[in-house]
Amino acid sequence: MNGGAIIKYLLEKSIYIIIINAFISILVVLFFASLVYTYKMIQIPPDGLSTKYVSFNIRTNDTNNKIKINELLDTIDELSAPFYLMKVNEKQISGIYYTNNKEISLDLISGRNMNEKDFLEEKNVILISDELVGQCIEAEGKQYYIYDNKSFEVIGVYKKRKNKINKDSVAYYNLKSGAMLLSEEMEGNYYFDCENWKEILYKNKELQNIIEINKYDEKEPFLTILNRTISVQNTSFSALILVLLMVLLNLINVNIYWVDGRKKEIAVRRVVGATSFEIIKMLLFNYIGLISFSYLIGLLVAYILSHVNMLIFSGFSFSFSTIFISYFLSILLGLITICIMLFNKDARKSLFSVRC
Repeated sequence: MNGGAIIKYLLEKSIYIIIINAFISILVVLFFASLVYTYKMIQIPPDGLSTKYVSFNIRTNDTNNKIKINELLDTIDELSAPFYLMKVNEKQISGIYYTNNKEISLDLISGRNMNEKDFLEEKNVILISDELVGQCIEAEGKQYYIYDNKSFEVIGVYKKRKNKINKDSVAYYNLKSGAMLLSEEMEGNYYFDCENWKEILYKNKELQNIIEINKYDEKEPFLTILNRTISVQNTSFSALILVLLMVLLNLINVNIYWVDGRKKEIAVRRVVGATSFEIIKMLLFNYIGLISFSYLIGLLVAYILSHVNMLIFSGFSFSFSTIFISYFLSILLGLITICIMLFNKDARKSLFSVRC
């Protein structure tokens, strides 16, 4: 038979194997594309922060004497180096305060960024993402957004970054606005982006008693980042692995059916002098070719599915490493299932005892 006839013969005999291996390839590609995406995104700080930021919590035990935010801001104002302070609040709406050209980096669609004048004059201003534009109210030709029962003038609209792991806030209000200075409490969660963060956070003795600092480690070990990555995607990964195991168990039975359908061909090869090793080698090479063909189908389908909003996945990253690793794993999983059958004594005895 010529090459085209051989390929046609193999495809006709192997349709079920192609379908199941294509399905396995879809699962494997989606798994690794999501894993790579999460691994990359988890290393990118949220809200335009640099890799030198620290996060800290402020908790006070005195419920009757809550410390106001202006006391923290007055302390930070003593810092000479550029800084960027963010208070992370509910609903991903954050208060920001920065100085000395350390402004927040945003992809502005319209308007302007917050500036030092806004902080000095304690203006009630806010930056919102395009998601919140429909929730604004208009008065005297200006847009306003209501947060915490306070009205803030919208000075800019921005587009959030595509990081679905370390998400950007949906809005940033002036932490030093007149509306918040005397009413907002110091307690809460903060990001502080400053090279000399110890100079201010450890300098104030009162702060030391109520503050808990968690430093962002830009040189975090690979295994630590990987562990965090798997933790983030734990639900989707567990579901994928469970489905994959069930499919692999069915694939073993399909492999048996595939080999049974080629017993006459194997018997003919035995008659013309082929050894058991040569037949096994032929079957393995045929199988690798089928898996490779199935993988191309699975890769195409997985790429299409990656553009569909699937809630169990955070996102996907298709790269050379994603394709290479997922292809290698697809081949490995397929070979394991076929080898389980081919190197089983009873299966081999049944296979090679056939006569024409």
